[in-house]
Amino acid sequence: MQNNEKHFVWVARKYSCKGYTLYDVHLHSIRPDHCYRAATADGSNAIFVISAHEEDQLAGAGGLGQLKQLVSMASKAVAGTVG
Repeated sequence: MQNNEKHFVWVARKYSCKGYTLYDVHLHSIRPDHCYRAATADGSNAIFVISAHEEDQLAGAGGLGQLKQLVSMASKAVAGTVG
């Protein structure tokens, strides 16, 4: 494991311990030790970090579909395909 990957995993674990959920660009929940691979596999270098409170609010308001649309748009913007 390279230093960049170790640091990435360390930060991801820190957020996870604080009650955040980690998602890849397809909004699949991922474990901290898989974050680096998930972020770099598709070239987006992105993961999404969402607090438990935000997840509860989105689920209660039926906003998970909206969140998926937002994630899709953000992923396309990162990849340079929006427009």
